[in-house]
Amino acid sequence: MEGVKNREGFTLAEILISLSILLIIYGLGALVSTNFSKSQTFGSEQYNLITILRKARSQAMSNINQSDYGVFISSSSYVIFQGSSFASLFQFYARV
Repeated sequence: MEGVKNREGFTLAEILISLSILLIIYGLGALVSTNFSKSQTFGSEQYNLITILRKARSQAMSNINQSDYGVFISSSSYVIFQGSSFASLFQFYARV
């Protein structure tokens, strides 16, 4: 063994183990950040809906235009409407 020089450096196995550990840490971080983003989006949407409901309630309690107020919730938006039913209001605007 006298002819073999002592070389310093990393072996292929050490590099592969290090990369696999880094990939696992990165994967866990991506998973956590995705869940956090979803929860933040849900919380924001929940806050928006509560705000819209409170505004409709406030308008109804203030008896603005001596009318009822309500909230129509569709898949992509919230609509505050005046009157007892959104369906009749929607049919009115569909004819115009």
